[in-house]
Amino acid sequence: MRGFAPDGAGGLAKLRLARWEGDKLVYAGRVGTGWDHKTAREIRSALAPLARTTSLKAGHSVRALVRSARRIPVDHPKLEKMPGDPLEMTTVKRALTGVDVVTQSLGVSAGP
Repeated sequence: MRGFAPDGAGGLAKLRLARWEGDKLVYAGRVGTGWDHKTAREIRSALAPLARTTSLKAGHSVRALVRSARRIPVDHPKLEKMPGDPLEMTTVKRALTGVDVVTQSLGVSAGP
């Protein structure tokens, strides 16, 4: 799993999937169709502790691997904006050097 999309009602609309093929992260699809609201809320509750939105406010150093650093509207002394292609294994390995925790919000399309 590489991410999830909330449904706006406290649950999940879908889980987003990807897999490594050689040194590239390849979109593998999404799942979620058929969940009832109760199950969607339970799954989101289980995943919620894994998502972090307050790391900088809590004083943590954050490294953001992004295709375009200028697209991140936040500037902070503890935020490192690292430009690169998140689908390239060597770039991801470089971004992970010295990192203790990974939070991912990569959007990968199925095609052009």
